[in-house]
Amino acid sequence: MPPALICRDYQSSDGQRKILQMDWSPIVNDHNVVEKILLIVQDVTELRTLELASTLQKEEMSIISQILKIYIGKFNDFIASADKFAAENRKLIEQSTGRDTDVIAALFRNMHTIKGNARTYEFSFITNAAHEAEQEYDRIRKDENAEWDSEKMLADLNAVVAAIARYVDVNEDKLGRKGRAIDLLTARGSFVSNEEIIELKATVVKLAEHDNNSESLKLLNIVNHLGLIPLERLVTGALDSVSSLAKELNKPTPKYEMLNGDIAFNNEFAEALKSSFMHIVRNSLDHGIEPTEERKRANKPEQGLLRFNFESNDGLLELHISDDGRGLALHKLYEKGISVGLYKPDEKPAPEAIANLIFNTGLSTAGQVTQVSGRGVGMDAVRSFLKRQGADIRIVLNNPDSLGYAPFKFVIKLPPEAFSI
Repeated sequence: MPPALICRDYQSSDGQRKILQMDWSPIVNDHNVVEKILLIVQDVTELRTLELASTLQKEEMSIISQILKIYIGKFNDFIASADKFAAENRKLIEQSTGRDTDVIAALFRNMHTIKGNARTYEFSFITNAAHEAEQEYDRIRKDENAEWDSEKMLADLNAVVAAIARYVDVNEDKLGRKGRAIDLLTARGSFVSNEEIIELKATVVKLAEHDNNSESLKLLNIVNHLGLIPLERLVTGALDSVSSLAKELNKPTPKYEMLNGDIAFNNEFAEALKSSFMHIVRNSLDHGIEPTEERKRANKPEQGLLRFNFESNDGLLELHISDDGRGLALHKLYEKGISVGLYKPDEKPAPEAIANLIFNTGLSTAGQVTQVSGRGVGMDAVRSFLKRQGADIRIVLNNPDSLGYAPFKFVIKLPPEAFSI
């Protein structure tokens, strides 16, 4: 019988918490018969306290290293976004009395976005906590008879919130970076708050009304662009954030090209686009852009390419997003559609109808669930975020010949009030 090591946590008579470690082993005679048992009892309370402090210190150093890799504005944007999605999930859980597929889908979308954003910045403790929360959502989604355990879901959510708060504490208390990015002076200039921009616009509008000359109109045009976020900044931010994922997938970080990119968006729509770009770019890198060796065999550059094109179509303004990967796996989407009952085995839907299945909740062509993909949530989240802002997204195929891999592009229809050109 091998020796055993047992730890017991108890409270002593004076109210102090003690941890005892008991180690025992048998003492046998010449005939291999146990005659005695050697028992050693040690008070390891202080040792365990030191070990815990060491672990927490190592974790804190890791968090500091993760935070310092990104600009403070990006960090604050991530925290604001994560807090918003976490608050939405708390409200959904607390207000729901039982299993609801729409609620489950919304919980998934929000948590998957928190996890995806955290993962792109390599915020590992938040990523891991969010992944655990997703596990419970997945259990309820897959089993129609599963118990709606709001206490468990709130406990999982609290773990995510605690992980987010831990990063905030380290950022503010250890790094001294307390405050919003808009309140700071940086090498790129000073930031102006949204409240100040609104006041400035109102003042200039009144000025233009009373003095409608070319200089007033020029000033009004400049002021109207204040506070808007250029498309290129959103795109570069999304690409900057996927370098860690590219490294994990053993692929080069993709390049990008932009056509007609002189467009800027208001803050609310920019936030929806930013979250959408995160999912789209990650999806492209994970599923679309091939591994390096496969690209070499196809005579493609090792580095993948993402294209962003802003154009007019029948009087409507659209944003087109595509990559130079192998295309969308229509055959896998079709098989998934049959397996979940969307199509009959002998049914032959149009290729673009099959392609747009990627926006369906819970539908994924991934072979297995990983922390990167496989839940069928990312594209559903994109559609949901954009629709909230009055936009829409669809798949347009590039002359599909069969149900194989088909080149495609995402087409986002933009609401006029969301942007300025």
